[in-house]
Amino acid sequence: MIKYEEDLKKLEEISIRISNLINNNEYEKILELDTHRKRIINEISKSSGSSSKNRISKIINLNNIAIRDLETEIVQLNTNHNKFQKRIKFYSLSK
Repeated sequence: MIKYEEDLKKLEEISIRISNLINNNEYEKILELDTHRKRIINEISKSSGSSSKNRISKIINLNNIAIRDLETEIVQLNTNHNKFQKRIKFYSLSK
């Protein structure tokens, strides 16, 4: 396997790990993985052709979509949580 293909595979694995950490609310480890991911992206973009850049763009787009979906889900969960808290407060006051 060519060097940049190995780097792309590592990049994909790191992106999956970041996504899993976000899903598990383990945000402390993300910064380190993101730094490593950015380093790999820089190495690939300096050394590879357009086909790998297209693959990187697809991975980045998928990551952006996943992040946007997670942010939307977090907002929805927070909204639902706040509504639930208000109901609990209302019921506790009405006793």
